[in-house]
Amino acid sequence: MFTAITIFRALRYISKIHVKRLHAAIHLLAIGFGIGGLVTAFDMFNSFNGPHLRSLHGLFGIITVIFFCIQV
Repeated sequence: MFTAITIFRALRYISKIHVKRLHAAIHLLAIGFGIGGLVTAFDMFNSFNGPHLRSLHGLFGIITVIFFCIQV
């Protein structure tokens, strides 16, 4: 996500519409990788019949993805 934010500062010489498209593409990739990671984690727990989100790391992960997806 930091990369998507800093694009506006680093690429001032490129037209604004192209920078916005690149910014959006990086955010979409981040959302895709985040959701893919969650799906992989849930599939792993399902294969071992273990509980989901039992650790603080897992809870912070799901909260981070939710907040990232609902930001305006």
